[in-house]
Amino acid sequence: MASLAVTPSATRYGSTQRALAQARRAAEQAQQTASTQQAQARDAWKTVERAEADARTADARSSQSTAKSEQAQQTLAALGNSGQSQSRPLTSVKAAPDKATPEYAAMRSNNSSLINKPTQRLGVLVNAMA
Repeated sequence: MASLAVTPSATRYGSTQRALAQARRAAEQAQQTASTQQAQARDAWKTVERAEADARTADARSSQSTAKSEQAQQTLAALGNSGQSQSRPLTSVKAAPDKATPEYAAMRSNNSSLINKPTQRLGVLVNAMA
């Protein structure tokens, strides 16, 4: 019967081949990881660039708003120095008369179009076309 003899060089060859295969797999995984991280870095830089552009836009708008505010304050100061009163309302508003005054009673009796007069029940339909 013939016997198979394994020599030390054959054993070393097999383990060298396994080591080479493992090294190839490790190198491929490292390359994939590096490619993924490079893509993530590119995306991060694009995000940074967009954020910087947004910040520049916001800064420009802020500067414009500040300039408009300063111009409005200068206009207000010029109007105040010209003798015009800034505390005067633009339109006169007359306060509603107190309900206990004769003025209120006259207003209620003279205005026949008021809904829900003191003697009228709530929820009664009133013809407003009159």
